[in-house]
Amino acid sequence: MNETELIALQKRVQALTFCNYGAGVLNVLLIIIPCWHYYTMGFRVPLDMYFVWVIVLNFFGFYLTYLVTSKLQYFKKKHYHFSEKLSGGELYE
Repeated sequence: MNETELIALQKRVQALTFCNYGAGVLNVLLIIIPCWHYYTMGFRVPLDMYFVWVIVLNFFGFYLTYLVTSKLQYFKKKHYHFSEKLSGGELYE
């Protein structure tokens, strides 16, 4: 890996960090908005189907967060490893 690829990897880490925050906000909204909607409707929405959809949306939201966080951790470790190698630091050799 050369310095140009390392800079591109750093930009990818920054983009995934931003996406990770966005996915966290999405998860919070997927929990708060349905509960608020159910409250404002006076608890009159059919409970079963409404919360089935909420659970399905939360499942996809948390899975998206898992994917983003997993990739973010991988790229952070890869960036750290190669930045140490390029700066002359000996890691595990």
